[in-house]
Amino acid sequence: MDEGRRWLTKTLRHHPGPSLARVMALTGAGGWLTFSRTRMPREGFLVEGLALARECGDVWSTAWALHLLGRVA
Repeated sequence: MDEGRRWLTKTLRHHPGPSLARVMALTGAGGWLTFSRTRMPREGFLVEGLALARECGDVWSTAWALHLLGRVA
């Protein structure tokens, strides 16, 4: 898991602009970490994914990010 998180973080750092692909990557990572029941931090992925989903007008991803944040709380 650590290696996957490092690769994702590195990739996201190299592609910082708002896009639906970035939203999917962030919420996907947050969901993966949530459902894998790991103690690795996931809120950062989800909060950023939520903000970008709202900025992009992606209603489904906004709802999904809110659902995952509710599970983490």
